[in-house]
Amino acid sequence: MAQSAPKAPARTSTTPSDTATAKTEQWISLGFSSARYTIGDSAVKEGTGNFSYDLRTGRFHFAVDGSSVNYSTPSRTISGMVPTSLTLDMMVHNGDTLTLLGRTGSQPANLDSAQLVAIGVSGGTLLDMQSINFGTQAMTGAHGTLTFPMGDVVLNLRGGIEIEPRPSALTRAYWRGTTMLGGATLTGKTAKGDWSGVVDYSTSTADSLGGRNLYPGGGDFTAQFNLHAPLDNPAVAGGEDWDTRWSANLYIPISASRTDQPNRLVPVGPMYWFTGALTVPIGEGSVGASASYSGASSSAQRALASASSSSWATSVALNGSIPIAKGIELVPEIGTVAGSSDVSLGVAGVRRPGRPLGPGGSRTTSIASGVSGSWMSLSLTFTF
Repeated sequence: MAQSAPKAPARTSTTPSDTATAKTEQWISLGFSSARYTIGDSAVKEGTGNFSYDLRTGRFHFAVDGSSVNYSTPSRTISGMVPTSLTLDMMVHNGDTLTLLGRTGSQPANLDSAQLVAIGVSGGTLLDMQSINFGTQAMTGAHGTLTFPMGDVVLNLRGGIEIEPRPSALTRAYWRGTTMLGGATLTGKTAKGDWSGVVDYSTSTADSLGGRNLYPGGGDFTAQFNLHAPLDNPAVAGGEDWDTRWSANLYIPISASRTDQPNRLVPVGPMYWFTGALTVPIGEGSVGASASYSGASSSAQRALASASSSSWATSVALNGSIPIAKGIELVPEIGTVAGSSDVSLGVAGVRRPGRPLGPGGSRTTSIASGVSGSWMSLSLTFTF
């Protein structure tokens, strides 16, 4: 006998006047970053200029975030803008939010063959690079979040829709079409901090664009667990807590049905990563350190060909927060990464004119590439 669906917990939400506030806060951040990586015998460089603006007033929150990017390999340089995002949150009731969002297309919005090959040098190595967003299309959408207090924990349920117009150019692009999203977050308190568990699912409708769509179709599932655990200050009795944050993440593509495009194989597969960060207060500023480990595996299959890859990467970073004046803060960071990216390409046989495909023509080529490199960034934040 099938079980009935569980009942949703009763909602307890206040009216807007109960929590409305006239306080207004604004943040502006300007920064740049520079990264240099070696992947096997290839070297890649990326420089970015970053801008973000954040406004909170009453029940509204507005944010803008964008970056310029210069990416280069020995044979190709790509300069442009990755998508600029705009977000407007409106708290309808306490904890219940309607979000309107938009995103510009990247520049370049479409990629030619040479650009695609250049970005592919670092595309499967788990490096945190902005250039992988080249080829992304413009988007508009709306999300909604409902909040359900449940004793010592809080449940958030959310859903949304995002729409990307169909590309018009006959070149390669990353296009998802119409995407439906849903998810849930469960949040609770610890002795001095808090924890959260997050799951999200999405499904998209875009077609293959005649083999030109870099998005392999389907959707994705993500899961995340976060722990915020402040520690008693071991250096100063009664001093400000040291802050620690931990996170475990999982990404799984769902129903990726177009890994065998007419002109290429697009290996896809699950990815996971773990991060930890420590922040130590020093006067009005702070110093911090973070570390992460990530791994991924992917594959694609066609009748006569196959491709698979596996990657892992470990990164360590040091950062700081340096007050310059009231409401002005300098945030530097340096980091290093090491890992490996292994690729295997297989051909089931070789067809010769006038002859059937023979069983003895199978061959496999494996390429193991070490990954290493470093990055630095510097940003200036204004709060008023």
